[in-house]
Amino acid sequence: LSSLFTADAPPKGGRISVVPATGEALKTSFHILSSDWVDEDSTLLYSFFVQQIWENGTSAPSAEVRGFSANPAVFPLPLPSGNFTVSAVIRDSIGGESRASAEV
Repeated sequence: LSSLFTADAPPKGGRISVVPATGEALKTSFHILSSDWVDEDSTLLYSFFVQQIWENGTSAPSAEVRGFSANPAVFPLPLPSGNFTVSAVIRDSIGGESRASAEV
């Protein structure tokens, strides 16, 4: 007895961008966009996270900015003073996931 199955490759080829790249604490509204993802499944969902990086090189735990949604962008996103990593998790309809991040 045998069963057929199809392996699902996760979304690939995409990126995350943050505009502007720098700004003024709590005044600049950052726009985060996850784009150019390719997947054989038609529906992609996007979840976004932010993590503060401290001057000594350690980092705070990641905080979810927005849970999974079909919208590949988050804005406005005001941030406090400091350095941050903004990340996106991209999930296809079968559950395959990829991640991308950018520094702010």
